[in-house]
Amino acid sequence: MVGVVRSLACQNCKNRRTKGSGASLHCIDMGQCDQTWPTCGKCLRRGIKCPGPPNLIKFVDGSTHLGNEKGDKALATTPKTRAEPLSASSNAAARPARTTILESRPVNNRGIYLPASDAHSSYRKFKLLSVPARVTSTPEDRVGSRLVNSLQGDKHLAGIFTLLQHMPARVSHSPCLRDAISLFCSTYACLQRGDSTSMDVAILKDYGKSLRTLRRTLEEKQAGDLETFAAIALISRSESVFNPAWNPFKRSHAEAIVAFVAKWGLPKADHDFHSEILFQALEDMVFHALGNGVAPIWDTSPYREAIAEACLRFFAPALQPYAGPLIQVLMEYFTKAPRLLSKVLRINRDSSSPQMRDLAIKIVNALAGDTERARNALNPLLEQAFGMGEISEVEATDPDFFLPTYYKLKPDRFGECLNLISVLVVGMARIRYDLSVLYDLPFADEVYATYRKECVEMWKFIPFRVQIFKTFGFRAVSMMTLPYECAQGREREYMNDLFLKENVHPSRLPTDRRELEAAMLLRAKAMTGRLPFVPEGAASQK
Repeated sequence: MVGVVRSLACQNCKNRRTKGSGASLHCIDMGQCDQTWPTCGKCLRRGIKCPGPPNLIKFVDGSTHLGNEKGDKALATTPKTRAEPLSASSNAAARPARTTILESRPVNNRGIYLPASDAHSSYRKFKLLSVPARVTSTPEDRVGSRLVNSLQGDKHLAGIFTLLQHMPARVSHSPCLRDAISLFCSTYACLQRGDSTSMDVAILKDYGKSLRTLRRTLEEKQAGDLETFAAIALISRSESVFNPAWNPFKRSHAEAIVAFVAKWGLPKADHDFHSEILFQALEDMVFHALGNGVAPIWDTSPYREAIAEACLRFFAPALQPYAGPLIQVLMEYFTKAPRLLSKVLRINRDSSSPQMRDLAIKIVNALAGDTERARNALNPLLEQAFGMGEISEVEATDPDFFLPTYYKLKPDRFGECLNLISVLVVGMARIRYDLSVLYDLPFADEVYATYRKECVEMWKFIPFRVQIFKTFGFRAVSMMTLPYECAQGREREYMNDLFLKENVHPSRLPTDRRELEAAMLLRAKAMTGRLPFVPEGAASQK
């Protein structure tokens, strides 16, 4: 229904027919009532009380008109009485939309016409813009329009998923990519509404359609193309938000993503689309390596440099010289993480063995060196970023937040990279502490103090994570698992409240607080080698 603007002329001027209130279709005389309230100029000159305009508002469908002037019933729907434009000599090109004049009469609350004597005034005229013609006509156009509207309406979406900026120009080239974008947009819209994504019918419909199209595409194009690669990355990202059966450590599309990375190899220097697909697929590749206990695909030299280059693109040019060494440390750690966690798991299972004690001490010393390298690379980057205003530390305005300050970041991807580095440093500190306690090493208290300090630094990213979570379910849960064990009292309560709030968009966590804490501790143990990522026999045998 189209809302029709009511006449703003005062009741006295309308009764004197100085507003042009006759029943015929003539141009409205705008010069009699100046519509200044609380007293219009006409009533002021006459020295009488100005009653103002009548308060009746009418709604009519843009495709209908008001007919049957003598009857008492509601709207007629025949379009043949639509009026011509106001002036035949007017320049149609100067007006992007046609203006239509509709007759209207007062109605009661049931939509039945009232006689002129029973209403505040006689017939009135309303001006209304005609409904524009449909702009989109094909599925590709409609999906492209949805994506463009989403990107324009949310500045964080393009900052997090830089890959999306290439999609509108490519959506017509690939039905597989078209349906993957449609699924992405449906999931995003559901998150914006605050609905439970696992029960949304539109998402499930688009999910099934995108999988069917992907299957047909892979059958028809056995090798696949970059659009298919991008579609798989988008489907995997959407599935991580709405699919209740999704396992963060065992992703259903990770195997295909790894195969596409191997097939397409290194992106060319000027191929932004390929580089950003590679960056978007990084998360799946990390969990694929961890969940299967195998070395990641970037363990070989060409892929390691290519993925590092893709990560470097999300730093400002002035920060890239400082970010390079840090990304190198990050990639090296993720390369050896599956083997490291496998060793830590063996140590915890056979802690009484002298060989395991020697291995634990070796790991603790190696992680101390890795932590020092990471900090030596991170500190110059942070110093430069603070100087440029890319990151700042501000006072907390949320009275429930348990720290006096937090980090405020401008570029979303830059914040994601810094947050990922914090996960690395906290994870190494936690493994060192666990092994130190297991064998009662003399520096266990010193290691815990370091672990606690790194957790506090990571908690300063919580407001940033909550902010981007609202964009597309970038879960604070997955990033805040490692420092959860260190949280105490008010810290633990705040994080529990945060995780329970995320259950609106199912994070696969219990709603009972005691069960929630147990589930978070199990996740933390799995991410630091005290429990296996996958069921027994899956990763340990590889």
